[in-house]
Amino acid sequence: MPSYFGVLRKRSVLYILLSVIFFFMLSSCSSQNNSEPKTEKSSLSDDLKGEPLVLSILPIERASYMYERFLPLKYHLESAIKRPVVIEVAKDYESAIQKIGNGQVHIACLDPASYAKVRARYKNRVIPLVKVVSEEGATPRSVLVAKEGSRIENITDLNGKRLALGSENSSFSYLIPVAMLNDVGIKLTDFETVNFLEQEDRVALSVLIGDHDAGAMSESVARKYMQDRLIIIKTSDAIPQFVICVSDKLPLNIREQIKKSLIPTIADKLRLILCLCAKINPERSAGICLRPRKSKKR
Repeated sequence: MPSYFGVLRKRSVLYILLSVIFFFMLSSCSSQNNSEPKTEKSSLSDDLKGEPLVLSILPIERASYMYERFLPLKYHLESAIKRPVVIEVAKDYESAIQKIGNGQVHIACLDPASYAKVRARYKNRVIPLVKVVSEEGATPRSVLVAKEGSRIENITDLNGKRLALGSENSSFSYLIPVAMLNDVGIKLTDFETVNFLEQEDRVALSVLIGDHDAGAMSESVARKYMQDRLIIIKTSDAIPQFVICVSDKLPLNIREQIKKSLIPTIADKLRLILCLCAKINPERSAGICLRPRKSKKR
């Protein structure tokens, strides 16, 4: 585990939401001159051949939300490899690890903790293809939260409280928060209760309704609930998020097609920037790209 994080720290990983924006924007730009997008989508479906490839997604948030969030990636892959792609939101982190390791799914988006466990448990049966990065560094973070007015203002106030965590296999809702607690001398045994709720949305809601005094999750999820009086009391340093990997059972030519489709050319990046400039702050639109994962030399 430590050596894996050491490699990823050399290049920051851009939050997967930006990769979704990347695929969506390229699709959006390509269809601006098409007066009948529905017809184009239909003809694309007619062009897809072969057995569907299964894309596994971690259940970070509600399954319906995760499905919609990764639809642009599904359409991008289908357009690139001309095969149908089916999104499968895993039941839990452990099932996501097992299915990609056993070859029951073809493609998976794993966070650092899950990917490290897959590699340790299944050796070279799971092959990393790309990680999503920013030239200027990414900002995904893990946070500890509480409810406004609860008299919990910082991490040192958590001793003896009730803590809600996500999954034991999650970097953002377990491993990193535990490390932050250890940094100030607080162990899980110092809490009144500690419960694993699996999904980060459940953690946030549990804190808001008072079932728990504090919770751990990714910063992006926490910010969704700040208008409901959820407050962030501790933020981690920027950390890596997702690696897109495939089962070794997937034929080599398909692997290469997927990797090639996920690494944009200079022209692709220019089109992305032009699209983003029209819809997002231009200062934040540059420098976005995907880089191939380099296997460690043995």
